[in-house]
Amino acid sequence: FSFPAELMPPVLTASLRQRLRDSTPGAWAGRTLSAREAYEVGLVDLVGGDGDLEAEIGRLSLRFAQLRPQLLSTCHRALPAPSIDTACVVMGSLGAPPEDAIADNLVRLWLDGRTGVAHLQLHDPEHFNTFSPGLGRSVLKAVC
Repeated sequence: FSFPAELMPPVLTASLRQRLRDSTPGAWAGRTLSAREAYEVGLVDLVGGDGDLEAEIGRLSLRFAQLRPQLLSTCHRALPAPSIDTACVVMGSLGAPPEDAIADNLVRLWLDGRTGVAHLQLHDPEHFNTFSPGLGRSVLKAVC
């Protein structure tokens, strides 16, 4: 199992941190890991034989059966994404918050009167500034 270091942009690194078991992506990025090592750090969910695989397929089938059809449709249509940027947009659209959940403190917009340059600052550290419908609505609210 190998995970090239060039596939480790900040957004992916932040997403992986939520999944990994007490590991830092930089510690193994660019190295080749055995299946057991990949499992131990949290990169794969199963290392086992044929019987284990069939049990896991059954478990996942039950899990998918409980998902909203709209979610599965979006995933089927948009994934795998052709780029990391597109994947971030798709992931951000999967769990849209209610319309009234626009946080005023996620975006700051100001105009530098001296230079005439407008600044748009994203501040959503909980989601690592990954663009999502909630952050998008906050941007719209700031600029409109």
